Amino acid sequence: MTKTAFEKQSSRLKDLKCPIHGMPMKRDEDNHDPDRPFVFRCINAKCEVRGAAKQAIGPITLDDEFAYLVDPFVGQLPLQTHSQERGLRAADIASIALSKIAFVHRVETGSDIGIDFICELRVDRKPTGKMFNVQCKALPVSFDPGETLLSFPIKVSTARYWLEQVNPTILIVADVDSGSLYWQDPVKILENSNREWRIQGEVSISVPKASSFNCFEGPPKAFVDVVTQGIGRVGRSLRERLYTVEKIIDNELDTGVNRESKDVAQLLLQSGSPISEAISVIKNVTEFQGAIFLKIVSMIADISSTVRKLHEDTFRKLHRVSGGKGPFENDPVFIEELNLLNSASGYAAAADVFSNTEQLNEAIDLLHKLESLHRSALERELQFEKRMDNLAELHESGGDCSWVWDDEL
Repeated sequence: MTKTAFEKQSSRLKDLKCPIHGMPMKRDEDNHDPDRPFVFRCINAKCEVRGAAKQAIGPITLDDEFAYLVDPFVGQLPLQTHSQERGLRAADIASIALSKIAFVHRVETGSDIGIDFICELRVDRKPTGKMFNVQCKALPVSFDPGETLLSFPIKVSTARYWLEQVNPTILIVADVDSGSLYWQDPVKILENSNREWRIQGEVSISVPKASSFNCFEGPPKAFVDVVTQGIGRVGRSLRERLYTVEKIIDNELDTGVNRESKDVAQLLLQSGSPISEAISVIKNVTEFQGAIFLKIVSMIADISSTVRKLHEDTFRKLHRVSGGKGPFENDPVFIEELNLLNSASGYAAAADVFSNTEQLNEAIDLLHKLESLHRSALERELQFEKRMDNLAELHESGGDCSWVWDDEL
């Protein structure tokens, strides 16, 4: 760019105009950053030129990524943008907090894939084998301090990628100025939403400000509980991947589809092949589904066996410390869950031959219910431990806890 061009663009900026278009720079009314009280943007909606001033009447200093427009020396050196800087600082802050409870592995990629960290929960500096993923975002500069929820638009492809993960995924928002962090379990929100969000371009995830914690203190117990209970997500992951195939069959596939899942599904469903090849494909797909079905049946048998004793123990102990009257076996929830376990055991014992896709979906649904039951049992175990702590405090203060200690828990 010539010296004359730089002078022309600098002159425009002095007049509070965009150095590129010469159009007025308008003050950003949504800005609430105390360090940048007056932020200006070009009124051209397609222009991203932005700067700040100490007074409402200027002068405007362009943000670093646009400084090359008026400074001939800036373009000669590599420059980190303002958003890149905030994003990296947010990730650094999140990493400090996560390192308090887990071994943290940063995902280094050239593009945003929807996961920034892969973590393994640890206890007493030892790995536990419990993995979880983290997506980190920086708190927007324009965020209103009076808001109680932080709302973030998430690409549907990213949201579906989270659902396809066997391990839980946590969304963390970092305030790069204060070191505060906010968190949310986005998978829980997505699972409780209707299916229509999958055909949109984006889905909104809200993070409560009440979830705030300091990066040097580490994530709160509720965060760890979500990670600990985030086991057994195979059923949900399979369900989300089958959704892709279903949409292709119905010719309704638009947005939010993992590229690899789409390619595989289209390859399996491609038309125009000779009849002999089509028959071969159908046979191979059926054999593949059969192998998956038998694997799921095996998982159903293993989980139902594992959960059965945990299910009874947690009900018995929680019933006792809650002062329950009568046999805990009369609890309607206990009976309902026991029926599910009995049904699962019977299903696993009888299901030895695969027949059709409907049977595969039935097995996936049963696996999904067992995984939910397992998480419920773990939640009851946590409730029991919390109540035992409360009773111990009561006992130390002279309270009567004999009704609990009479029986061995």
